[in-house]
Amino acid sequence: LAGMGIAEWKLRPEAKPARQERLGILQVAIIFPGGMLFVIGALLDTEQLLTLNVPLLVIGVILFLIRNGRPVLRQRWAEPASGRLYAISVPFLVINISLLAYLIALLAAANFDFTAVPLGVVLAMDHAVFIGVIANLNFGMIYDASNARQRASGWLEHVLFWGLNVGLVGFLAGLILESAPLKRVSTPLMGTAILVGIVVYSLRIWGRADAPVQTPAAEPTG
Repeated sequence: LAGMGIAEWKLRPEAKPARQERLGILQVAIIFPGGMLFVIGALLDTEQLLTLNVPLLVIGVILFLIRNGRPVLRQRWAEPASGRLYAISVPFLVINISLLAYLIALLAAANFDFTAVPLGVVLAMDHAVFIGVIANLNFGMIYDASNARQRASGWLEHVLFWGLNVGLVGFLAGLILESAPLKRVSTPLMGTAILVGIVVYSLRIWGRADAPVQTPAAEPTG
């Protein structure tokens, strides 16, 4: 839900029409209870609560896509800027909810025996939201905070964006398919891209913090 809020804030910063605002309230009112049902159902081992959360989350995601799909489709994916980092988080939101629904289906087929569920599906669901959504959104906001539009080299933005996301897709596929070669190839690609982004963006922010503050010249008196 937090990822949806940040993505919408950055993808559509302009004022929303009244209808969009109402749909946004409805979206939150559906997704938040759905998430709580999953948490409570898992803690209490209640099958009905676990299964009930899936249609709520699916409806909430559909509302989110209706409201925010257009800026994602119009995104310039080859442009080394923060917009594509915000936009790519949306497909990973869909992947996360899809994996959650798949997880619930596997649990239902196994009579809700958690030990019968492949660990790779659980890990893929977690990585889809923590890296695909949160990491992309964080890097987008760091890009903006570092005033990178004026100093972006281009190569770093491409290394970060494509390395992180192509590597993540391969890693998710490796987890779900239980393919060790896929995980061995995609993990260093994804990890290296993230480390490069952390180091270079940190240097940019520090450089901006060390920059002298420009104060207006004092007006002459008398």
